[in-house]
Amino acid sequence: MYQKYFSRLESLFNYKSKNENVNQILKRGFCYSEFQNNKLLFIGINPSYLPNANIESHHYCIKKASQEYPKYFGKFRELVNKTKYENDWTYIDLFNFRETDQNKIKYFINNDLDFIVEHLKLTNEIINEINPEVIVVCNSGASNFFGINEKQGENVWLGFDFYFNEDFGVEIVNGLKKGSILKNTSEIENLMGKPFLFSSILTYLDVHSKKRLNWIIKKIGENF
Repeated sequence: MYQKYFSRLESLFNYKSKNENVNQILKRGFCYSEFQNNKLLFIGINPSYLPNANIESHHYCIKKASQEYPKYFGKFRELVNKTKYENDWTYIDLFNFRETDQNKIKYFINNDLDFIVEHLKLTNEIINEINPEVIVVCNSGASNFFGINEKQGENVWLGFDFYFNEDFGVEIVNGLKKGSILKNTSEIENLMGKPFLFSSILTYLDVHSKKRLNWIIKKIGENF
């Protein structure tokens, strides 16, 4: 499933910016997970880039990453522990450029809006193909791109229209907002009526917040 997106990302990352900071990031290549059609989808914002990292485009195995990098990927296993999704989860990043400092996403927003928009459209396509039962966005910066923090026509981006479900304490996809970069609800067909949980980076969540998230995920799996 994930293999076919390599060429799509390769075409996207052939983009040339007028901003040298953007080009410096793009030339590192892209990185994405070997996502599958699992029932629970975790979404981060973008892969990091370590000083000794190779300049290359590649994909990686999520299960292997959860063993080798438990500080980050191990948190996902903790959240689905003793839920129906314990062995039925996958992970993607919203963007696939390699950069540790998430504030540098502003380089793209300020200089290369077209690149960000096209990347978001591709990611939305991937999310719909995965067709998860529940989505956990585990990065407050990534949340902005779904339209949950839209204010007076700003921060719309994908522009999902949500309503809050009082029984489970989650946001449910109800359609698209005015100003969405997507054309119509057919582009989110597999996400209509699906629950979204929005969280900050799991690494920095306190134990009580993690326990609540685990409880919500468990209840959704049992009852939603």
